Amino acid sequence: MPTTAAGTPKTVEGAIQRFEKYLHGVGNQDLDVVCDVAGPGAKKAEAKGFGTCRQTFPITFQMLGAAKRTALQTATIDAKQVRQRANGDVDIPAKAIRASVTIGERDLGDAVLSYRDGTWFVID
Repeated sequence: MPTTAAGTPKTVEGAIQRFEKYLHGVGNQDLDVVCDVAGPGAKKAEAKGFGTCRQTFPITFQMLGAAKRTALQTATIDAKQVRQRANGDVDIPAKAIRASVTIGERDLGDAVLSYRDGTWFVID
């Protein structure tokens, strides 16, 4: 299993672990974690006229509500529903999120992760 110096495996399992870190960051309203993992995707949104990650994610936190944020703090991903694309990117559908309350596509949407600079990032 190839890994980087930071220890992030370039595998589907590595992408899942990184996305779970992101979900927990959303649940904890941790902008450092969220903006690190979602950096490339946030840059795309910013280029389309949205604010920076640090400006827009607090709005996302509030839209989720307290119960869903709490559930995301310990959320996991059902690996059976995750797919790797031919180019190596990994699709994680919202329906793969396992939490104490339902987190749907309208809450966070489906995610695409790409391996860049030695780790996985949410790009879409």
